[in-house]
Amino acid sequence: MAAVSTPRQKTGWGVANFVVIALALIPVLWMVSLSFKTPAAVLDPSFLPKSWTWSNYSQILQTTQFIHPLLNSIGIGLISTLIAVVLASMAAYAIARLNFPGKSVLIGMALLIAMFPQIALVTPMFNIERGLGLHASSRVLVAVRREGNDVVVRVENPGTIPAHVRQRAFRRFVTTRADKGGTGLGLAIARAVAEAHGGRAELASTGPPRVEFRLRLPAARAGNS
Repeated sequence: MAAVSTPRQKTGWGVANFVVIALALIPVLWMVSLSFKTPAAVLDPSFLPKSWTWSNYSQILQTTQFIHPLLNSIGIGLISTLIAVVLASMAAYAIARLNFPGKSVLIGMALLIAMFPQIALVTPMFNIERGLGLHASSRVLVAVRREGNDVVVRVENPGTIPAHVRQRAFRRFVTTRADKGGTGLGLAIARAVAEAHGGRAELASTGPPRVEFRLRLPAARAGNS
């Protein structure tokens, strides 16, 4: 005889489902909200943008550095999904219809792999990359000092940056490292936040082969929060 749920049980399950769905959707809604904010307002803790803008979408759709990777991702996702569905369907049919030694063990291992959290792979993958030497081989200098009424953060690392790149580096979605996952947003957001607080951000070549990023912000006065 099937168990009958009481109204209290149904209400409890409904509340639990609502909480789980809300926890899953809040980060997505937050990202959507951020996409309508200006770069200077990305650190604004308010959920809804105070000033709505479509410029983020219009600019990102005008650059091939986003369109081409997007199309590649869609293509690879469709191909991999098709292959996975075909192979998984044949394997699932064989496992469901045939009895063979080790069937229970095989199903249990498949379930264990499916339940294994992917984030747990970060540490072993980092250890593997560190063991193979796949990390930065140069030294990056980070210095913070006070100059008059300003606080200056200076980040210096080996490399060169042409003059025409320096002029465009602070534009949104402009990157010289698209092949390594560069989005072209870091410098644009840094400058927008700095200017919103009365500061500035700039790039400079301090002599080959060194590149320097400077972030200058007004120092907080005593008694101000």
